[in-house]
Amino acid sequence: MKIGTDSMILGAYTQHNNYKKILDIGTGCGVLAFMMAQKYVDSHIIGIDIDENSIEEANENKHLFNIKGSYSIDFIHISLQDFVKSLTSGNEKFDIIISNPPFFNNSYKSNKLYRNISRHTDNLSFADLIANVNIILSETGLFSIILPVPEAKNFINEAEEEGLFCNKVLKIKPNNNIDCKRYLMYFSKSKLNYTEIDVLILRDNNNIYTEQYINLTKDYHLFFSLQEKKLEL
Repeated sequence: MKIGTDSMILGAYTQHNNYKKILDIGTGCGVLAFMMAQKYVDSHIIGIDIDENSIEEANENKHLFNIKGSYSIDFIHISLQDFVKSLTSGNEKFDIIISNPPFFNNSYKSNKLYRNISRHTDNLSFADLIANVNIILSETGLFSIILPVPEAKNFINEAEEEGLFCNKVLKIKPNNNIDCKRYLMYFSKSKLNYTEIDVLILRDNNNIYTEQYINLTKDYHLFFSLQEKKLEL
């Protein structure tokens, strides 16, 4: 699985004042865990995934990751359900939980098992995701997730029924002429009086990345960083 725009936006946009313990659910190659480590250099990050090959790849990437800091990163081959059960202390909570989860329900599946696992909800339903996040999210913690709009709206309703409230939504549009395709959502255990709404447009009418997207992700895109250095020269 290639690193997609969803992960880039999710990792770059997610911000929280409390960040000592971070969990990346469905870590894949580890990109979100590494983005969190680059942002929060003194945090402890755990990335979990049910695909063993993904965890092997994440650990290989860990050896190549050279951002300085006192962070620690652990990748574990385990399901979310079993991971939560393995936490023997009921006091073990996470300040940030981040996930770019599977989101296809009852749709066509490819003949590649790893693609099915990473893109379909068979192994991790939204109900299971919400219930387990609710157990291990700290009282002041942030749960950050990105989903297609129809699934996102259903997820917001399901989460609220379980006591997780959507307090912020980033609406992501491919360009000005196309409807919003993704919601990036912040959830917490505290319900605010309003939901903050923001909009991110990825490309302009010439199919060039917008300044808004570049400014958001330039710390993580080597291409944008090199462009900026050239402009400084």
